[in-house]
Amino acid sequence: MHNEIMWTEPPMVSLSGGRGPAFADDDGFNPTWWRRNANFGPPEHQWRSYVWRGEEVARLLLTCQFSSHLPTNLTPALMIWSFEVRGDLRCSGDHIGTRIIEQFVLEFDDEEIYVGPTSESMSFWTRFGWPMCECDSCRGRDFIVRRP
Repeated sequence: MHNEIMWTEPPMVSLSGGRGPAFADDDGFNPTWWRRNANFGPPEHQWRSYVWRGEEVARLLLTCQFSSHLPTNLTPALMIWSFEVRGDLRCSGDHIGTRIIEQFVLEFDDEEIYVGPTSESMSFWTRFGWPMCECDSCRGRDFIVRRP
């Protein structure tokens, strides 16, 4: 259990006239991503806080009901909206982000997983070997997709 990374869903609270996750204040995370009023809540969205060795190590916002970009595909799809490993743990050699995404893929092994990487995160996402989605629905957006 000591090496297992677990996730919990933070409680939702009132923030800036809306609702958002009650993440702990931690300068290791980008505050504009996690403290803003996003009004993303269930059932369409899920906020996750990942804990390892008793400390929060990563955060993720998941869109649970995403439309597949394949016109004839009946496979359920979801999208990783935001994913961040705490700043001091990136490139630490513990492979926290990689381990979390590998667990995530196992959890959703029968669903398409879409990711809209930033220029900063592109090198992280491309190491999984998932292809870019080049469908007409993307209209120039750079989505990476993992298909079951």
